[in-house]
Amino acid sequence: MSENLEVSVFRNGDLIPEAQKDSEWKNAGDSGKPAWCHYKNNPANGKKYGKLYNWYAVNDSRGLAPEGWHIPSDTEWTELINYLRENAGSKMKMQVDGM
Repeated sequence: MSENLEVSVFRNGDLIPEAQKDSEWKNAGDSGKPAWCHYKNNPANGKKYGKLYNWYAVNDSRGLAPEGWHIPSDTEWTELINYLRENAGSKMKMQVDGM
C-alpha cells in the first residue's frame, strides 16, 4: 500500500462507527464494538495518518483491509522488525514521511 488505511466500512459494506469523542472510543472498547477515529479526533489529520481503528475493528471477521490485502499478524510485524534490525521504527517512519 502506498497510503494509510482510511475505510469507514468493512469489506462486506457494513458501517464501522466513528468515535468522535474520547468517551465514544472508550465505550466502544469497553463494549467490544468496532470503531474508528481520526488522530486527536481531528478530521484534518486523516490525510496524513488515515483512520485509527480499535482492536474490534481490526479483528472483525467482516474484514477491515480491502480485497486482496490483510492486516499484518504479530509474526509478520516481528519478521519486518527483524529484517530492518536496529532503528526499525525510524526506518519505517522514513518511508512514510518520504525521507
